[in-house]
Amino acid sequence: MRTRIIVSFLIVCAGIGSAHAAPIEELIAPPRVTDIKLNAPVFIAHGKSDRRAPYKHATRLKKALDRNHKPYEWFVKRGESHGFYDTENELEYLESVLAFLKKHTR
Repeated sequence: MRTRIIVSFLIVCAGIGSAHAAPIEELIAPPRVTDIKLNAPVFIAHGKSDRRAPYKHATRLKKALDRNHKPYEWFVKRGESHGFYDTENELEYLESVLAFLKKHTR
């Protein structure tokens, strides 16, 4: 749920496409990333134990962003799955998202 809120924020407020454009997942789908179409900074958050969205997808996206010289911030936690459930990790995640949004929005 949090991810959808952030993605919606990025689409509507940060100028990544529009609410009627293709879903952001189609723009950055990690298994088939060859040329990143995003021009705004990306916040990648992932749990290393995620079975729903494997960690290798996040690393593929990171490598593609590096190859295409696109800005991003990387937030990864060992022992977390699809979401951050450890209280300390969740707090650090939320603080990182807030800092990212403050840095990249006006």
